[in-house]
Amino acid sequence: TRVYLIETLDWENRRAYAREAELDYYTDAVTKRDIRVLECNLHEEVPLPTGEGALQPVVVSEAMVEKTAQEELEEGVLEPREEVLLAEGRDVDNVIFLNRRPEEAALAEIDSLASHQWGEVSVTTLVAKYKKIRFETHENVGFGEVHLPEQELQTEAYWISFEPWLDRALKMKGLSLGGGIRALASALASVAPLHVMCDPRDIRSVPMVKSPFVEKPTIFLYDYYPGGVGIARKVFEMKKTVWTSVYNLVRGCECERGCPACVGPPVDVGATGKQSALAILLQLKD
Repeated sequence: TRVYLIETLDWENRRAYAREAELDYYTDAVTKRDIRVLECNLHEEVPLPTGEGALQPVVVSEAMVEKTAQEELEEGVLEPREEVLLAEGRDVDNVIFLNRRPEEAALAEIDSLASHQWGEVSVTTLVAKYKKIRFETHENVGFGEVHLPEQELQTEAYWISFEPWLDRALKMKGLSLGGGIRALASALASVAPLHVMCDPRDIRSVPMVKSPFVEKPTIFLYDYYPGGVGIARKVFEMKKTVWTSVYNLVRGCECERGCPACVGPPVDVGATGKQSALAILLQLKD
């Protein structure tokens, strides 16, 4: 295989000047993407999970009061359904956080896990760095800087937004919603092309811990073509099949914490990224 090193980019004339070199790595752009939703055309709610392993909504208000289980028993107000939140180094049977009335009101308003949506978006992309990836092992061996103008693309996207309560529920199990959606975005980008019959380069997936549009943890998957060509719409229509395949891919991989074959390496998704992704997928699978 012949390897070329890019020495100069002539952006105005769309030319790259390269020379042949002996290198054991290739490069991948490190991009910062901002996605602005222009219009939501299709919307479908995901109901609360009810099956085995289902996570339950957890709400903690600012008026939270800490008491011990013994104090609760003495006051006669301990309820079987009270949530027990374990703080590091504390006895799980002895620490209870109370905010019953505000919590009850907030829980009553929670009726969904997430929402699937499809519509028109504007994507602004800025490439400021690139990473060097070794050919054989796919490990990251360094970074370099590059200076390119911002690129804007108006296209179509499918996105799934998760309700904020899921973050708290995962943290109570030692998991991370941020790592989970990064892992899911990677797996979704790998699986979706198999179902919609497109090239992996025809789409892009972007995880956002808090999307500015919906103010919720969100995964976007958009057509990498101006105006869109119907790929994201097809993913929306096949969402149950696609997410089932994502679950099978992640669950079937023998790695412990993530790898390029499923959700990406731990350095990208975090130490608990894969397990967090599986926990989220179980809720969607329900």
